[in-house]
Amino acid sequence: MLLMREVDIFTTLDHPNIVKFYEQYSDEQFVHLVMEFCSGGELLDKITKDGHLSEEETKRIMAQAISAVKHLHEKGIVHRDLKLENFLLESDKPDAAIKLIDFGLAKRYDPVRQNLRTVVGTSYYVAPEVLKGKYNDKCDEWSLGVMMYIMLSGDPPFDGEDEPTIFKLVANGQYSLEGQLFQKCSQEAKDLLSKLLEKDAEKRYSASQALEHPWFKTGSKKGGERTIGSYTSVMNNLTKFQKQNKFKREAMGIMVSQLKEEDLKKLKDAFQFFDKTGAGEITVAQLNQVMSELGLAHTHEQIQHIVNNIQLEDKDTIRYTEFLTAAMDQKSYSNKEMLWTAFKFFDVDNKNSISTQNIKEVMARAGKKLSEEDMAEITKELDVLRNGRITFEDFCKMMNEEKIDPTEQQKISKGFKEEDIEWEDKIAVEKDRDINDVKIQGFSSVKN
Repeated sequence: MLLMREVDIFTTLDHPNIVKFYEQYSDEQFVHLVMEFCSGGELLDKITKDGHLSEEETKRIMAQAISAVKHLHEKGIVHRDLKLENFLLESDKPDAAIKLIDFGLAKRYDPVRQNLRTVVGTSYYVAPEVLKGKYNDKCDEWSLGVMMYIMLSGDPPFDGEDEPTIFKLVANGQYSLEGQLFQKCSQEAKDLLSKLLEKDAEKRYSASQALEHPWFKTGSKKGGERTIGSYTSVMNNLTKFQKQNKFKREAMGIMVSQLKEEDLKKLKDAFQFFDKTGAGEITVAQLNQVMSELGLAHTHEQIQHIVNNIQLEDKDTIRYTEFLTAAMDQKSYSNKEMLWTAFKFFDVDNKNSISTQNIKEVMARAGKKLSEEDMAEITKELDVLRNGRITFEDFCKMMNEEKIDPTEQQKISKGFKEEDIEWEDKIAVEKDRDINDVKIQGFSSVKN
């Protein structure tokens, strides 16, 4: 089933410029996908409204788009339908990030089997080799080139009255960089265009090569002196972060989505500062480099310890959502509104308590599997709290409990004072309230 393949691909991805998938569930008529909400509309609409984009704006957006594609390809996934309509703006702000959507035609690519043969895509953006029915992941880079061309000029490089005409122009691979708008473009921009719109897929730039192009090294720089202090603060949060079970980590992820826009943007900017190659993951070497740039004393063992505490998978990298969760300011775990939203997210049967079955169901809907060891650890914690179920008060205490190394034989609690727990009235009001009525900021449910 194509939809299930799309969900499977979504659960593999974790990148600041790819729309985040939260969960999927079904009713009698529909399969619902709950995904990140992007309020800024399609990138195509922005270009249609403005006519075209400046070179600097194009550079900012292309860096994000190429980074997203690099992440896809490193996961062995080819999108096969990259186009301006499939990039959404996170918000209506001038510097809004873009998010790649619609993985309905995406497929896992096997270089050995060379399993990409179906002619798919959108006429303006399709690569010449796709029309021949034998291609690889470089078809995505061609589409990126078409996007860049349209952003700079307002027109597609291959245009015609109908699809056969467009396909003929694409197959020939001939396009023009003449005209008033391209005369204003830098030579670096034109050079990158020629590398992406290279007819020979073997000679065409990969996403990794494109991100290293001199065009991205010129002009305005992101970040700056004003952000160094916030990066140091983020690094301190990462250093303090300790391993948690998957249930608590998932709850932390829900709380990240509740952060104020400006706070979340700081974390996203920090991630991009740490992610030196734009791959969507932070390596031990990159973390070491950042600490050196920030003037923080460290050893390789300390760096490895930080990565081991933050990562959920057994690999020497920190993924995007793992980073946001660990980098979030600890005071956020005392925000009762955010705690309540996270609690109700797991209270799927609306009993104002959370069971192991609730946790299993929510994790399964998010496409995440819990091992027997995971469930044993979670069950042990639940039994300690309250007979296998967590009340909201229990949940607050758990989320505010700082877990430290076992050798210290103790836990440091930042928990609530008894007089601060004033939620019983709200719980009573919510008792008969359906879980679907709980507003989760940044979530959007769509039907397929």
